[in-house]
Amino acid sequence: MTQPTPEQLVTAARSWLGEPWRHQGRGVRGIDCVGLVIRVAQDLKLIDFDITTYNRRAKGVGFQSHFQAHMDKIPLSELSESDVIIFRDQMYPCHCAFYSETKGRPTIIHAHALRRKVIEEGYEGEWINKAVMAFRFRQLNTETI
Repeated sequence: MTQPTPEQLVTAARSWLGEPWRHQGRGVRGIDCVGLVIRVAQDLKLIDFDITTYNRRAKGVGFQSHFQAHMDKIPLSELSESDVIIFRDQMYPCHCAFYSETKGRPTIIHAHALRRKVIEEGYEGEWINKAVMAFRFRQLNTETI
């Protein structure tokens, strides 16, 4: 099987748009931000595990430890489509989203608790201010033809 491309990953993430939000959800009855990353990566055979050892309210840096263990950390200044951005709320990292672009505009695809569903919105303003780190799947086919 060929490795998926960043475009395929973004398409897979967008297929979840509108699905309801649910803490630690992993399916159509509800999905959270981590669940979205996990399910998209599982569907594309990038990973074969799940992570459910996180609380709704972040305490400490445990949230990002799974990303660090299974993905390559990259500078926020080097974001490209399909990278995963980690955001902090208050003090600790507690949210994640796929970086994407729509009509040349940077966007993020994520399961948003307050909006109660998976959405794609502009990566701007408060989101840029809350971004603390980014990761890239090692197994993606990023070669250009």
